[in-house]
Amino acid sequence: MPENKTIPREEDAPVMKTEKKAADTAAMIALFGTILVVSIALALATDLHIILRAVLSIVVGVIAAAVTHAVVSNRR
Repeated sequence: MPENKTIPREEDAPVMKTEKKAADTAAMIALFGTILVVSIALALATDLHIILRAVLSIVVGVIAAAVTHAVVSNRR
């Protein structure tokens, strides 16, 4: 009977959870760090409205978190 490669074997499950946790942690750090740095930089360097600065910071943070999650989860 051929093996189904889409279902992880039981011995691989703890490793997958650890890798997912590492990717989630790195993404969360990237999200908050980027939001903080971008919001401070925009506040000091531009005359943008506070709502626009917040939206831009959040968008850039989400992008940074997504890229970080993808990179860390694909790392072997």
